[in-house]
Amino acid sequence: MKKGPINSLDGFPVWYKDENGLRLQLNTNPNDSLSGLTPADLPEPAQPVSFPDNYPGEAFYFLAEAEMETGTGERARLVLALEAAFANEIPKAGEQIVFGRVRIRVSGLQPNEEYTVTHPYGVDTFIAEPDGEGFGEINFTEDIGGFNGGNFELALTSRVHPFLQWDPSVLPLAPKGYIGDPNVPHPVIGSPFVDRFGKPQNIFRIEGPGIGIGSPDRSITPGINPNNCIETRDFALLGKLSTISGVDVVRTSYTQSESSGGLLDVFAISDVTPQEIEVTGRGINPKRLKGENGLYFARVSYIGKKPPSRVTVTNVSDNNPASIKESVPVDFISASANYNNDTQILTIQAASSDSINPIILTVADLGQGELPIPDGGVLTLNLISVPASVTVLSTAGGKMIVPVIVTGVRP
Repeated sequence: MKKGPINSLDGFPVWYKDENGLRLQLNTNPNDSLSGLTPADLPEPAQPVSFPDNYPGEAFYFLAEAEMETGTGERARLVLALEAAFANEIPKAGEQIVFGRVRIRVSGLQPNEEYTVTHPYGVDTFIAEPDGEGFGEINFTEDIGGFNGGNFELALTSRVHPFLQWDPSVLPLAPKGYIGDPNVPHPVIGSPFVDRFGKPQNIFRIEGPGIGIGSPDRSITPGINPNNCIETRDFALLGKLSTISGVDVVRTSYTQSESSGGLLDVFAISDVTPQEIEVTGRGINPKRLKGENGLYFARVSYIGKKPPSRVTVTNVSDNNPASIKESVPVDFISASANYNNDTQILTIQAASSDSINPIILTVADLGQGELPIPDGGVLTLNLISVPASVTVLSTAGGKMIVPVIVTGVRP
């Protein structure tokens, strides 16, 4: 599974794509009956969605739910989700989180007995915990992702992939542009596993003592004792196919050696499907980035004593709407750091790609604050020990983390 570029409108990944190439986007439209949201999920239900002031506290890239009834008339529920939410539950920039969820909740079981739950993303075994009322229960939640804001790639390590879809051999077909309708339970496909009968594991099944006796969901699978098993193949399924690829700007650096102008290097990423990505800005002519395998680059000339204060990178292939990111050009720092263990001398050499404007370079990570690098670009220090790397900073915005190379024969 892969995550897409960050959406400039809400700070979440534009999409997540599974290993089958199925790409789903976040659907935060409360007026879309297939989004799983209603206007009541917004602070201001009558107003349009906006981030962060009028935004839902949670939304989904993918959600699959299945329910059954145990023999005692209690509910068994399965939730499989790729969910977007916030670290402190309230929409706020910098606190966006995404996680994969597997949740299993079952009541009305025999306490202290073993139950096996089979679902599209695995098989889990539990001992039913006494509920204090003479029955047993399972209350299991597995959430995997980054929970402090950002770190969206951590959700990729959850079990929730590849995404399920409505089984196309069972009518009706999924609504156009969606993997299913969360309001209509329907058989699904997409599990990466097969069960012990050699069948695709597109099922919610619970096996254990007496769970099927009296249940309307008792098993009809040959080879299973229906008194000890309930199962369903119907899932409420939510997910919208991504209509945009998005764009992220990895770096915009400039080089200036003449007072009349210089060059910008623009690095961007998007989906691996070829995209039309363009850079514009003050003092430059619009230019299309070249790219392949999701990586895009352009070298652009600009006019002026300084680079433009910002440039705009647009994925013009996305027209509903076009994806736009702004980026601030900074100078590129070339640097090296060498420590002679015999003389205990650290030598740092650094230069900015801007040789026209007055630039000050400093070194951090030495426990002495920021130390300026003298004119000429060489700083030498007598140190007993040094860090594994140092950071060189520029007043033009550039930053370079430089590993320290150690020489000398003395141990």
